[in-house]
Amino acid sequence: MTDIPHFVREAAWIWPNNQLYLHNCYARFRYEFTQETLPAAVAPLWLTADQSYRLYVNGQYVCRGPARGFQACWPIDEVDILPYLRTGRNLIAVEAYNPGMGLFYYIHCTCAGFLCAASWNNGTVIRSGSDAWQMSRAHAYRTQTAHLSAQMGFQEDFAAALDDDSWKSSPDLPEDFFANCAAWETAKRFREFCFGRPPYWDVEPRQLPLLQESVRAPACLVAAASGPCSANYRHATNFQDEFYVHERLGLSPQAIPEFSVSDTALEFFAAPTGNERLGCFSVDLGPQWLPGTLHIEVKGALGREIIDVIYRKKLEPDWSDLCPPGVGSMIALASRLRLRQGVTSHDFYHIMGVRGFSLLIRESVVPLQITVSWRSSCYPLAQEGNFACSDQNLDDIWRICEHTQRTCALDAYVDTPWREQAQWLGDARIQAINSLRLDWDLRLFERCIRQIARQEVPFGLTPGHAPTRSNNSILPDFTLTWMQTFWDHWLYTGTPALFDEHYDRIMRALAYFEAPERYDERGLLTFDSRMWLFEDWCDLPKERTPAFYNLLYIMTLEKLAELASASGRMASAAHFTSRATTLRKRTVLAFVNQESGLILPALDKNGRPYGSPSVHDQVLAVLIDLCPELRPAMTAKRIRPCLMGQAGEWAEPSAFWAHYLLAAAEKLDLRLEALAYIRSKWSPMIADGTTWEVFDMTNRSIAWSLCHAWSSHPLAHIPDLLCGLRQTAPGWREAEFRPWVPEEIDHAAVRIPTPWGCLTGGWRRSDDSVEFYVTPPQGLALTIALPGQPEVKTNQHYAQRIDLRKQRGLTTERRDANQLVCPNDRASPVIAQQPKR
Repeated sequence: MTDIPHFVREAAWIWPNNQLYLHNCYARFRYEFTQETLPAAVAPLWLTADQSYRLYVNGQYVCRGPARGFQACWPIDEVDILPYLRTGRNLIAVEAYNPGMGLFYYIHCTCAGFLCAASWNNGTVIRSGSDAWQMSRAHAYRTQTAHLSAQMGFQEDFAAALDDDSWKSSPDLPEDFFANCAAWETAKRFREFCFGRPPYWDVEPRQLPLLQESVRAPACLVAAASGPCSANYRHATNFQDEFYVHERLGLSPQAIPEFSVSDTALEFFAAPTGNERLGCFSVDLGPQWLPGTLHIEVKGALGREIIDVIYRKKLEPDWSDLCPPGVGSMIALASRLRLRQGVTSHDFYHIMGVRGFSLLIRESVVPLQITVSWRSSCYPLAQEGNFACSDQNLDDIWRICEHTQRTCALDAYVDTPWREQAQWLGDARIQAINSLRLDWDLRLFERCIRQIARQEVPFGLTPGHAPTRSNNSILPDFTLTWMQTFWDHWLYTGTPALFDEHYDRIMRALAYFEAPERYDERGLLTFDSRMWLFEDWCDLPKERTPAFYNLLYIMTLEKLAELASASGRMASAAHFTSRATTLRKRTVLAFVNQESGLILPALDKNGRPYGSPSVHDQVLAVLIDLCPELRPAMTAKRIRPCLMGQAGEWAEPSAFWAHYLLAAAEKLDLRLEALAYIRSKWSPMIADGTTWEVFDMTNRSIAWSLCHAWSSHPLAHIPDLLCGLRQTAPGWREAEFRPWVPEEIDHAAVRIPTPWGCLTGGWRRSDDSVEFYVTPPQGLALTIALPGQPEVKTNQHYAQRIDLRKQRGLTTERRDANQLVCPNDRASPVIAQQPKR
């Protein structure tokens, strides 16, 4: 690979007992060296580990990594450690982890490894594999623990008495330390892999910034209780299930102890629980979710106490937020810390995405001083874009969407930081739209597209998420969505370079959809029972010949045709267009009911259409302009009723697929209905500070996520509906300003990042007039369409005040508007002139 210095290739992959004891394995590495003078300017350290690492220099925490990837070209980080170096003795200490098996975000290749190298301008050379390196398995971690969930790794169980933190903080340890502590040995005593040996054929630069991490204090203690310990708690392997089944119902509420909160920690004293009893203290991280890791320090322990951490998605007093054993994804987010005598200080390893946690302090007979901190960890999205309006309800919805998007951006766009942390393609496509409204940073999106492409099943399809060990997550419709992301990328950037890079891979995937066995006797695309046809979380017909599947394929072919034309592949463009045109005709003949003017959802085994027409199929038809003469019927009978909350005998979009419903509503200029839909569906989420995986959490609240960025798309839709600033040409060369002024809102403003800089615009009502304003960055041409005014084209700042008394149709209110306005809407009297940075 390019961009990898030669000295990195001279280092060796090392791991203690490389082929043994890999199950749930923690390893430690130390390198001591002397600096007579420090390097000038920077001291780049290249390092990585399969599967992950945490880096300390001279006892100070530096970072964690690498980004997820594939062993054949494993990601490596370049970290400047100059701020942590000093003249004299220095210590590089690394804690690394390998789960020993594949997960929903990791593929295991039956080995583990750590690689580290540096070459500085003061003559210092560092290479893993030299005799100076010391390493050891971290024996203080118990390896036989339950999974955190069906998709994730393992619960942590750490015995502090078997460990000494000085291994990572002191370069001058006593001579007998390594003889007495956890079997430390020099690297030459263990097997090592030379650079370029499989499975680590090569390494690649991270291509992403390091996670943004900061230590902060939890907000407060919210509950306390006590109860008896279970008989088997010391030997349990699943700490949450043990608590849920045997101890939860025996708790009695207690007075919340006094606590103090500093900038970085919350501290309290836990009274003795007594023998065979536990004390429970629930800690709220704050008003919103925070992915990160827990640091805990305990003073005064006798050494027999155990603290279990139960990570919570919602701090319900009756514990109804916890999953019973075996439910859903078998979620059991928990950790265990076995205290040493005196002081125990420990950083839990794995990132958790939660709202808070409960500490179960077991069998303490003396008071314990407890200090907890939270190291938040997220992708460093900037705050270039923003939105604000006078409607507090809409403003709050926008804010929770923004926060959810931030919490679901780690080293990849993840579906949720809670139970899964998988890079699902369907989620990532929407998350790219979300995050680009905050920061013009395409790196997560581009990396997702490439990683999905890299994992290929024998007949060309992509997995639904990658990298992954899951065998039941191959979704043909997500492969079609993956192809559409190349069109998205071209739209954002104005260049088809990513499409050109993956053209051959796309053609291999398309071969699956072009194979004759994929079609029924009418020449329509059929469901492949070997796969999972997702479409949406709702009761759409998904067997035999679904309309949704064929409509999505038409959309994909037409976007590929446009892409191929932009890249100069005219023969491919003609091929895609021809197939899309043929499939359009077949779809109309098979699925369109001329009497009702609607698309029927599926064909049975005899080729006859059946089922109640869904909202989804009508939306897809609108988005691809299928049968435009039927658009009034589709709008009146399905799309508008759905937006207005009218129930019917049809499948309705989930919180995820509502993005496409709202996109169709904007195309149909149903702005009033779209805004009412957002108010109705997202207002209940405001109290949680994040957006939910599904709309209805009343009956399925246990198994579903309360923090899911696939439902954060109002982050883009609300500003689009009110301010009407939209991209109209690839690469943001052109945009339009087509604002809308609903009666109950006084002002709205948006700032949108673009490749040329931020595009800002909005409007403000004053007495009987409205002032409109917009400022494009240099290089962006604007078409301005104000209510009742002729269109104006400009690339300069533009402002105009329109008198309401002289302009009819300034708003698009309807007589039934009151049916659409959420009763909880509140008007805010104050808003910044422009969005806050």
